[in-house]
Amino acid sequence: QPADHAPKLVFCYGDSLTFGLVPNEKEPQPYGLSLESEVNKLFSAASATSTTEIAHPPATIVQTLGFPGMTAMTMLNLIEKKDVGTCFVLENERLSVMIILTGTNDLGHIAPELLYHDGQMTIDTHDIAKKILESITNLHKATLECATRAGIIDMHILSLGIPGSAFQTKFPVTAD
Repeated sequence: QPADHAPKLVFCYGDSLTFGLVPNEKEPQPYGLSLESEVNKLFSAASATSTTEIAHPPATIVQTLGFPGMTAMTMLNLIEKKDVGTCFVLENERLSVMIILTGTNDLGHIAPELLYHDGQMTIDTHDIAKKILESITNLHKATLECATRAGIIDMHILSLGIPGSAFQTKFPVTAD
């Protein structure tokens, strides 16, 4: 098969949201499964209407690696670790896209009692947000450096934002 007909590999990396933890569910429900299904449906539909129809369109394969409770800083500190870090993933896979979703646990590690005392904010949330964003940015930069080292020059990284949550509703400062 020509290279442009080879399956595309997407890797979802992140925290418990990537892992697929869902309240009241026994088994994880990683979003990567739905992503793979939807991307392949879209690609098949687009190919079927194309004037240069491909007999067997290449599949998009989505793999997932998520770590409940892990913060962006922890992911950055473990970037080279076997079976955990993004560099290890890149050494073993030829990715088209890596999707990174992190930061949720960073917010969760901010104890609400540290944020507020008697209805008044007690710590500098701007400084906390800056540190979280810095960890996420450094994780992306280091992952791209690993891709370059592994000889992967055409991979893209997509950063997913933290979805809204009850925590953010209860402590609105975390939504900023």
